[in-house]
Amino acid sequence: MAKSGDGSSSSTVLPPPIGSDAPPDLGDGGDVSAKPSTQIPPMTPNSAPIPPVDSLPGLKDRKAIGSIQRNVSGIQKVMVDRFASDAIECVKNRAWQENRYEPESIPHRHFFDSIARRTGKQNTHLSFMAGHTHAFEYKVDKEGNMDPKNFKCGPAMVEKTISVGDGRSTTSLQPAVVWINPESKQRTIDDHTHVMTYRKSEEMSIKV
Repeated sequence: MAKSGDGSSSSTVLPPPIGSDAPPDLGDGGDVSAKPSTQIPPMTPNSAPIPPVDSLPGLKDRKAIGSIQRNVSGIQKVMVDRFASDAIECVKNRAWQENRYEPESIPHRHFFDSIARRTGKQNTHLSFMAGHTHAFEYKVDKEGNMDPKNFKCGPAMVEKTISVGDGRSTTSLQPAVVWINPESKQRTIDDHTHVMTYRKSEEMSIKV
């Protein structure tokens, strides 16, 4: 709104933008009814209703299918062969002083599962008992049979950790040295083995 020289007010008419067909903007004092209509036409609802599921082709006369076994990701079924050893005695040096030898016999037995439960990998050694283990091998023929003559149990082995420098170390299985004579440096080794017996085979689910 602008004022004239005599103090009266007058309306300023703004021209429409270049290339526009809209009428001039009359400002606050203009006639609003002169503006073009901007009414949105009403939306037409979808006249086609959604059919029920049973009326769709092929679904109304469908037959029930057989049961489906779920394929759980990360789970695999494997056949595990289970063995047990006989119960015999191993020898331990129970002396506190390193220069003394006080052997003591300890009765024990081992167990063997062909597949490790936690890792799902093939086992090669018996379970640790009395601080040692044994390598174990067996064979299964094409018919799934085993011959006890092919059961091979190695001598007792203990786990030793050796420093390799720079704060690093390595762990390996070594012969079960019971005692080393400090004078002659002769080693007393427990190299006993076991007779293994097949128990059973089971189908188990493991994570892979």
